[in-house]
Amino acid sequence: MGDPTPASSSSSSSSSSSPSSLSYPPCSTFTTIKDFRVLAKLGLGAYGSVYQVVRKADNHTYAMKRVNLDGLDQRDLAMALNEIRLLASFRHPRIIRCYETFMDGPTHLCIVMEYCGFQDLARKIRRYRTRGERVDERVVWVYLVQCLEALSALLSLIHIS
Repeated sequence: MGDPTPASSSSSSSSSSSPSSLSYPPCSTFTTIKDFRVLAKLGLGAYGSVYQVVRKADNHTYAMKRVNLDGLDQRDLAMALNEIRLLASFRHPRIIRCYETFMDGPTHLCIVMEYCGFQDLARKIRRYRTRGERVDERVVWVYLVQCLEALSALLSLIHIS
């Protein structure tokens, strides 16, 4: 639950599949991990961790995904970069917004995203199950419509590109 450990500046291997030899989407050259204060670790994924952070300059809360690129094969790296490109190009009220990306050392990519303080749908469903409660049908319809709005927006983006 503390600050993510900044990557060391030691040199990485120079093989053709190392993150330093691959091309990345445009990253901020001015933002660093030191510009943020970590409030909590929100989760751990296949590529890294997600933190609730506050940008010191504007006191706004964000979610920051810190992705370890070291050791990713070309396919996994392409998937991670495609996620960033998709999020960065998209503006929709039902889809988490990506504000910026920056490198934290030679092997860690940080993605600063909109913070959704109300948790994700999977956690809400687990909470209902844990309490042994049923979800009211009206609530189910609200979530279903919101998911379909997001899906429709994503499909229109795919259709356009």
